Amino acid sequence: MGNRKNMALKEKYLSPFDSSLFIKMMFENAEATSILIMDPNGIILDSNKGFQKTFGYSRESLLGKNFSMLFIKEDRMKNLPERELKKVMDTGSANDDNYLLQEDGSHIWVHGESIYAKNEKGQEFVVKVIQEINKEKQLEQELKKKNEEQERIINDRDIFIYTASHDLQSPINNIEGLVNALKEKNRDPAESNILLAMIEKSINRFRNKINELSEIGKEQEKLTIGTEKLHFKDMLKEVLLDLEEEIKNSPTEIISDFSKATTIDFSKKNLKSILQNLVSNSVKFKSPDRKAKVIVETERIKGGYILLKVQDNGLGIKEEDKDKVFRMYEQLHHKKGTGVGMAIVRRIVYNAGGKIELESQIEEGSTFKIYLPAK
Repeated sequence: MGNRKNMALKEKYLSPFDSSLFIKMMFENAEATSILIMDPNGIILDSNKGFQKTFGYSRESLLGKNFSMLFIKEDRMKNLPERELKKVMDTGSANDDNYLLQEDGSHIWVHGESIYAKNEKGQEFVVKVIQEINKEKQLEQELKKKNEEQERIINDRDIFIYTASHDLQSPINNIEGLVNALKEKNRDPAESNILLAMIEKSINRFRNKINELSEIGKEQEKLTIGTEKLHFKDMLKEVLLDLEEEIKNSPTEIISDFSKATTIDFSKKNLKSILQNLVSNSVKFKSPDRKAKVIVETERIKGGYILLKVQDNGLGIKEEDKDKVFRMYEQLHHKKGTGVGMAIVRRIVYNAGGKIELESQIEEGSTFKIYLPAK
């Protein structure tokens, strides 16, 4: 039955190459190039040896079938075969790079050039010339992956440079504040001893910070970024110790709730930098009209993310200034900050595959939503 149907198709349609024996022989015997001949509706009328060799189909198994059978499911759902035919009939030719299915069900990347043609009897055809570009596409994807990895490494190095200089400011400011308090006249000796103990603790934290950055610098040289299981509660505690003097000079109520997501696998340095910048800014840009309050919360959400939310009741940010918050060296409130902190946060978050959102109202406060991948 199938053979009779195929013979009928051959009798009904004449190949556009029938008028030239030489071209016909090239079509039938070429093995390096795959060629299909179809009618304007995409029904396969013929295929050459090159197509049969590359894709594994016999000539008989293709005759009378719609060429859409060669496309992967995703492309068929997008109507790619129909769109390709329409373009050929509208403009005379079409070029496409896409997957085509082999007889065994596997698929390979191909470059296809489809051309509209007529034979001497006026019959219309679509000739599709196909070249396998699977190796080229794989190399392209590998190169893209390497470029993305290199870009990530460069971004991590940039982040390290900025955080190394920026994150050392808090312990320095803390020590400076304690030293200035110690210099005050007529201070009670017992109170001075307490301040000296606090200075010693701050110096130790400062030393630990330098050692931590030194270790991270060594890891940077190895081009690796280490992650570990971190408890949000412990990380916030470390941050509040570094910001102790800032919080003392600008009394702030810190409220935290990590019950919905207690831990995360992340770079310790980077998570600490995120928390430190967000909390520090909330304290720094408090409203003079009310006591400062900062709420830090986490939760696991759909899509494989942990949401870290930091909300304050501070000065707030104008709608037109929201994008400026994340630009390097932009200062929205004069003489406060370096304009580096939030740019660092954005780089860390984006480089980790996360995202960041900002909601804010002038004189009401701001909420930063940090979405971090939950590994």
